[in-house]
Amino acid sequence: GEVIQGGETTISGTSTPPIEGGETPPGFKMPTSTPVYYELSTTAVFQGTATVCFTYSADVPSEEEAGLKLFHYENSTWVDVTTSLDTANNVICGEVTSFSPFGIFVANQTPEANAGVDQSVNVGDTVTLNGSGSSDADGDAITYSWSITTKPSGSTAELSDAETASPTFTADVAGMYVAQLVVNDGAVSSNPDTVTITANEASEEEIEVEVDIKPETINLKEKGKCKAFIEIPLPYSSSDVVAGSVECQGAYVIQERVDDEGRFIATFNVKDLNVETQSRKEEVVFTVSGELKDGAKFQGSDTVKVKSREKEKEKGKDKDK
Repeated sequence: GEVIQGGETTISGTSTPPIEGGETPPGFKMPTSTPVYYELSTTAVFQGTATVCFTYSADVPSEEEAGLKLFHYENSTWVDVTTSLDTANNVICGEVTSFSPFGIFVANQTPEANAGVDQSVNVGDTVTLNGSGSSDADGDAITYSWSITTKPSGSTAELSDAETASPTFTADVAGMYVAQLVVNDGAVSSNPDTVTITANEASEEEIEVEVDIKPETINLKEKGKCKAFIEIPLPYSSSDVVAGSVECQGAYVIQERVDDEGRFIATFNVKDLNVETQSRKEEVVFTVSGELKDGAKFQGSDTVKVKSREKEKEKGKDKDK
């Protein structure tokens, strides 16, 4: 360009964008946490193009510095006018035909939302969503925005803490719920990602299991233990048994494990058993029940020989006579 008449040139920095909504060019962001826009004015008169240069902040991350671009705001849009970048001296230049305003930006990669894996739950369960797999390729901190976009008719489910990585809601009605996640890196929002949660009615089915009670003869007068060896039928397995749910004759399990044959072994205190007998020794049917993780109940029984508690009391009475 050609300077026709000399004059005074001034430059100033401001954190205010040229217009509301014009903070950054699409796909770009400010390279520093505090935005800086440059206002350049001159009383000189020139013809053609002019080269303008700005010294940028040393706070620009080194891994982003090589991608810096100088933009000029003209005709209500940001235009890339970059002609040179001197990273050794922190100077960037461009060619323009008019002045002000200017901004120095760096390309911004869109963050990626990850709403987690689909889930299957029972009605009444608390569902925890998981957006921790979301990421930003530039390493920028991201914020979360969740919403429930689909829920069964009649459901009043609402998210708690929808702006965290792992909000929760209660699946109050059977059916399909769809939760959507959008993340933002401070400059641009991700494409939405969704996760589907299917809520099922708790199963009312009672599954019959094979039970083997040991020892085969139980003395109710002693402070011993008895065990129930439980065979869970396919498609279930012992790993599907809800911990602490197994019961035998009113006694709750005190220890549980799975043996090498895949049987669920529940141990009970003999003193906790609720057994009624009519004679000193007799055979009694012991019933064992429990719950599986999908809400289904199971039950099975075995016949064992029992030595009564009452006989001890009768002997005590005879001694008193």
